[in-house]
Amino acid sequence: MSRVITILAAASVLAGCAAGSVPATGARSTTASGSGASADGAGAVFPGQPAPAARATAALIVQSRAERDAGNLGGAAATIERALSIAPEDALLWIELAEIRLAQGDRQLAEEVARKALTLTNTNSPLAARAHRLITR
Repeated sequence: MSRVITILAAASVLAGCAAGSVPATGARSTTASGSGASADGAGAVFPGQPAPAARATAALIVQSRAERDAGNLGGAAATIERALSIAPEDALLWIELAEIRLAQGDRQLAEEVARKALTLTNTNSPLAARAHRLITR
């Protein structure tokens, strides 16, 4: 009987992990090797499920936006900087930081950060358009 309970508990935990939903950050869903799966299946990324780093940065974006909405711009910036330590090549994170810096009144730093975002995204992408809007403000 305890074995059945253990199996049900494990299945419940796994189902909870698969059911979690976070907004996409623009990061690719692959493993560190870039292949999407290893030979033994460990670390495999399945369609529709972002990689662990993408899930972490998505959660930090949600947290940062909540802090920004609450008027805690310093906390919002610190949260995005934490996300950048995980995924420094994620253009969305740089744009989020630029928006926070602009809200803090630091137009020059906001422009510099937005320009960094432009180096990390395609020129015709929605992220590039957001960066250009920040630069021209």
